[in-house]
Amino acid sequence: MHGALSELFPEFLDSPPSDPFDGAPLRYKKGFIKLKKEQKKENGTDELEYEANGYIVYSVGENLTDDGVINAGLQKLPNRGDICFPVILTAEDATP
Repeated sequence: MHGALSELFPEFLDSPPSDPFDGAPLRYKKGFIKLKKEQKKENGTDELEYEANGYIVYSVGENLTDDGVINAGLQKLPNRGDICFPVILTAEDATP
């Protein structure tokens, strides 16, 4: 796992991917990340929060503010916060 997106250049990528909202390079965080997931139950839906070892590549989203991936995980529309792409390294690393 790389420590920064810049470590991928030029071996894997020619240039950093740009955030479509502000034009800056996409943001990257690694380590233990907090995620949210919806869990369907007979009487409705619960939101489950958990931590996992992995990384997140994210955009600032429509509000043009780096919210520190507060909205990581399941995205609901309309979502005005960060748009996140979490990657969990192994299933054993996920802890509810």
